[in-house]
Amino acid sequence: MAPPVALSAPQPRGPHPPPRLPALRRAPSAVSKIISQHPGPARRFSVTCLRAGDISERWFRSRALANLQELNIAYEHHGSAPTGKIGHPLPLSALRSASTLLVLKVSNCDFPDENAPPMSFPLLKRLSLHHVSIPGDVFHGLLSGCQALESLSISEVRSAGALRVSAPALRSIGLQLSSARTTELVIEDAPCLQRLLLPYCREDDCLIIRVIEAPKLEILGMFSADSSKLQVFKGLSPASSTNSIRTIKCLALRCSNHRLNAILDVLRWLPCLEKLYVSLSYEQQVDFARFFVLNAQVLNKIELEVCAGYSSELVAHQHKLLQVESRASEDAQFEFRATCFYIDYHLSKHIHDLSASDPFRQP
Repeated sequence: MAPPVALSAPQPRGPHPPPRLPALRRAPSAVSKIISQHPGPARRFSVTCLRAGDISERWFRSRALANLQELNIAYEHHGSAPTGKIGHPLPLSALRSASTLLVLKVSNCDFPDENAPPMSFPLLKRLSLHHVSIPGDVFHGLLSGCQALESLSISEVRSAGALRVSAPALRSIGLQLSSARTTELVIEDAPCLQRLLLPYCREDDCLIIRVIEAPKLEILGMFSADSSKLQVFKGLSPASSTNSIRTIKCLALRCSNHRLNAILDVLRWLPCLEKLYVSLSYEQQVDFARFFVLNAQVLNKIELEVCAGYSSELVAHQHKLLQVESRASEDAQFEFRATCFYIDYHLSKHIHDLSASDPFRQP
């Protein structure tokens, strides 16, 4: 098989980057030349920093790109129009290899509207949508045509209507927001879904999650426990102690305010939780851990992460602050881990990487 075709233009940097327009204007002809000379069949095609009109119909009708397995198409990022559109329509010809694709990433463009012909990706395993506009019905139809899809990354997606997920093989969803608009994710039918990851989810993000049918969903987070703009529903009703989600075993939260009750409110609708991660300031961390030390009678283990090395003196001091001698669970263990990493970046890498059973834990 011939080698991949990967083409990109350097992204401008700095507040006043030097003009690069002539080089970018020559890019489409350079791409056409490379494709025409490629013996084919190519396995992967990646082209970024595109402008409107750059994609040629001839590219995807060529023998070189006839049976692609991986496709990455990204237009230049210029924000969004007042209508919510990105301003770069995605040509349907770019998806000519849909029947053979295993990996697809589309960025900074507008999907066709409801009147477009249905899309089918029978072999697709990984799908990433970044800063795209797509009607809710088109999104649902797209996923319905991905019967083998295992992982889905949705980042800065603008949709008129809810993002409805029905995918029989889907195991992982990653959702990232960056808009004041409310995003609604409806998991209608995902019998294999195991994790719903929310990297970079902040307190002011407006998000509604409705879990209709996801019997294997065990991993959720990370989101802000004290956010009034994030709502989680089981079925048609908000998740609560009387309408709980019993499948969740592993949860990650952050709490920006000193509100232990906000975290406890979340725990009430997750009665079968086995592992909890909480991102807090140092003062909050001590108070929160002490609460569980003194009240959790079946507590098995508490891990406290520190960004620097620790000594026996530090451990002794922490035990005193936590009142370990008065712990409610005699079996409770306490472990200090020296680590400092960006949890959101770490999480984003585990949307498609399904090898780690616990995506919140750093090796």
